[in-house]
Amino acid sequence: MNGHGFSTCLTLLLRSRNSSAIEWRVLTGIRNVTVHEYFGIDYDISWVIIQTDLPLLRFKLEQLLVQLNKDSE
Repeated sequence: MNGHGFSTCLTLLLRSRNSSAIEWRVLTGIRNVTVHEYFGIDYDISWVIIQTDLPLLRFKLEQLLVQLNKDSE
C-alpha cells in the first residue's frame, strides 16, 4: 500500500472518483480520535453523531456505491 494504511488508500481512490459529497477529512479525524484517544471521547457528542450524521453518511455512501457499480459496468 505504499506506506499508507488501507483507509488512506481507499479514501484516495474514492476521492479520485469525485465523491466530494463525503467529508473524508472529518471521517478520518473521527476515526483517529476514536482509535487513539478513546479515554477522551465525549459520549454525548458521539451519540449526536450516531443519531444525526451516520444516517446521512450511510445514504451518501450507498449513492457512491451505486455510482461505482455503474462505472464498472
